Amino acid sequence: MSGLSVLTYYRGIAVPIARVDEVIQNIYKKGMYVGQGRWVLVVPDLRGTNLSELVRNLELNITITRKKVVETFAATGDYDTALFYACKHNQTKENTEGIIIEFNASLDRVFIDGRDFLYTVFQGYDYRKKSEIHKRTIKCILTKIYGLSIIPYVDEVFKTPHENQNRRIALVDVLVNDKRCVIAHKKNKMWINGRYGTWFRHSFFDRRKNSAR
Repeated sequence: MSGLSVLTYYRGIAVPIARVDEVIQNIYKKGMYVGQGRWVLVVPDLRGTNLSELVRNLELNITITRKKVVETFAATGDYDTALFYACKHNQTKENTEGIIIEFNASLDRVFIDGRDFLYTVFQGYDYRKKSEIHKRTIKCILTKIYGLSIIPYVDEVFKTPHENQNRRIALVDVLVNDKRCVIAHKKNKMWINGRYGTWFRHSFFDRRKNSAR
């Protein structure tokens, strides 16, 4: 990971036409930080803990994984994904102008955003199909998107009964902290059709704070 400690990310936003210059100047002066957008998003912070041990814990639940959370903002590692958010998904009658911000971020402060895809897959992959062929297909797709390091998480979710949604959710809480999966996800080239009509190649959280505060 030594050569990948800092990576390039993008954020696609939409703002009113009257605020375009103001927003751009603010970003140039202060950079990217939590609290600039409409939403402050929280993510379980398990960095510094033994993730492998958590994954193997049969009693794993969100009470364990969500003892500590950090505030973040959403970003992507892919320009085209940012373009989709800036020019389509985030646009409203008021926010008509798309802006794409390119910035660098330390791997230590980046998490996978699992809201629109990973949590859904882990919770409901077996809602309709339960065959071994279906499981192999799921594992193959997830490995392409998040790398080989996702396999222990997938194996554990396959062992977890559908009724135990708490553990399935907690497994994703752990996964989004795994730096190996973050790096692999950054390399993904496949388009993902997530919840609420979202389309993306990568989805991340960044916990950077405003140093001026």
